[in-house]
Amino acid sequence: YITGTHYMYLQWSKIDVGLPDFRESNRLFYIFWEACKADTRCYGICYLKNRRSGFSFMASGETINQATVSSDSRFGILSKSGADAKKMFTDKVVPISINYPFFFKPIQDGMDRPKQELAYRVPASRLTKRSIQNTDTDQVILEGLDTTIDYKNTGDNSYDGEKLKLLVHDESGKWEKPNNILNNWGVTKTCLRLGSRIIGKCMMGSTSNALDKGG
Repeated sequence: YITGTHYMYLQWSKIDVGLPDFRESNRLFYIFWEACKADTRCYGICYLKNRRSGFSFMASGETINQATVSSDSRFGILSKSGADAKKMFTDKVVPISINYPFFFKPIQDGMDRPKQELAYRVPASRLTKRSIQNTDTDQVILEGLDTTIDYKNTGDNSYDGEKLKLLVHDESGKWEKPNNILNNWGVTKTCLRLGSRIIGKCMMGSTSNALDKGG
């Protein structure tokens, strides 16, 4: 048995070697991730990993998989630095989205390879008197998901005040001073709840640095 997310990862997610290989460790990871999503008390997963285990690509695949079936949602990416978060966004998340087949790909706004934000919404168009009048007729109105994926620079207050459905914390065991992952988590965990109810999840994964280097 593999989970739906694992299927989407294996079958439709383009990574640096083409399509991913099946790994038993990944299968167990995704089953555990489903348990985290099902548990209403759980904020997500904290995954201590070895190098080249594929966590960044698995998290990117889950981000696109969830974003393409979620409406009015926000997805965020953080890493040990703003440059690393941007690299994950442009080199992993965006290519997976681009290479999804047309029947899984929602309407997208902006460029096909965005640098800041991937927005699944109807592209903006200029309002004219005629277009406003035409909204009352039987004209077909396109509907988008109004879902966005973006990244933030590393800092204690990154994503403060935002409401997130999924937060991907890549390389969380490598934050170096003055940035502190514990301070940031104190802020970002509030982005995943509404009152006392947990409405979003965090995928936190990292190899561990030495204690004096963020580990």
